[in-house]
Amino acid sequence: RLLGSGQISRLCVLETRRNSGIGRALLVAAEEAARAAGMREIFLYAQTHATSFYEGAGFSASGGIFNRYRSMKN
Repeated sequence: RLLGSGQISRLCVLETRRNSGIGRALLVAAEEAARAAGMREIFLYAQTHATSFYEGAGFSASGGIFNRYRSMKN
């Protein structure tokens, strides 16, 4: 989905369908929708294993890697 802030959110493709062009097509559609809405920039947060996918689509990384914190409550 494309949020009003320009963030692409929840882009995912079933593992069995990856490398088939679906993810790229979703990104292209989001970029086109952003342009049509007059957005000048889009951004997303990605898991590190998807870095090469997004870089191949023209995105560049900025900022650091998020740390994950967990808590077990009894």
